[in-house]
Amino acid sequence: MSRIIIICALAATLGGTAQALDGTSSPTNVMPILVPPDLPPGLLAQAPNPGGASLKEQLVGAWALVSCDGFNGVKLSWCAGSTNGIHILDASGHYALVNAALGRPKFTEPGRPRDAYSAEEYKAAAVGLQAQFGTWSVNEADKTITYHVDGALFPNVEGVDGKATVSLAGDELKLVGGLGPSVWRRIKK
Repeated sequence: MSRIIIICALAATLGGTAQALDGTSSPTNVMPILVPPDLPPGLLAQAPNPGGASLKEQLVGAWALVSCDGFNGVKLSWCAGSTNGIHILDASGHYALVNAALGRPKFTEPGRPRDAYSAEEYKAAAVGLQAQFGTWSVNEADKTITYHVDGALFPNVEGVDGKATVSLAGDELKLVGGLGPSVWRRIKK
């Protein structure tokens, strides 16, 4: 007879109230999980979507840009050099996205008022920058995220909805949308 290992996990880890073996339930009860002794190490950690979290719940957090490419090999200006970006998705459905190419030219006199710089200096700084914020929602069935842009560096996208296909594997997020594919890594505390 094979030995069964009993692992107890706190109900909070599973996102709800656990039921004890005696039938009672409370947020502080533990729930036994039966695992065969020959289960390969790490298999539980690799299980997709542990705890039954929705795609939206899994996306909530801060993400650091790993890579981004335009379609057909065309590089996006904010991804032309080293990647540098953050994508924040909060649980209330709001987002902020900022990508800044490293190595953008600095303003000649940083102490001047913002409206005192030339159009050429602003253009050089802005071409390598993507910044926007707004609201987001997820279609769980087709694994897509829709962004509604409330404000952006590029005003033509304000008030527009954009959609991207979502692929999530652990702490790696892949988005494929109108500007091409991007890869993000979850920022941990």
